[in-house]
Amino acid sequence: MFLKKDGASLEDFEYVKDALRRETDLPISLENYYKFLVLLPLEADVKMEASKHYFGITQSKVLIARGIEVRRHDAPNFIKEFQTELLYTLLIAGIQLKCCLKGMKMRFCLLPGL
Repeated sequence: MFLKKDGASLEDFEYVKDALRRETDLPISLENYYKFLVLLPLEADVKMEASKHYFGITQSKVLIARGIEVRRHDAPNFIKEFQTELLYTLLIAGIQLKCCLKGMKMRFCLLPGL
């Protein structure tokens, strides 16, 4: 589950986690606290976001990526290295990204800084 609230602190998300744990009696943990997160659209329905295809950077500047080439075992190393360096450069620099789709190909549109 991904939660988003503008201006929320880590403590705000910890509070929600604790409330959910109390109400559901399920073990719930907070895995990452993102500074910036991009949920990629599903190929079958571009209006829906895929929870297994995303990339982002945590508040502690750790790149987290799922479902993209940087994580694929069959992708060449130079592609993984390039994509990792590109994502770090863009995300750490604080540049806003907007995912734009053209058919099945995704490209990044750079927007004015944060």
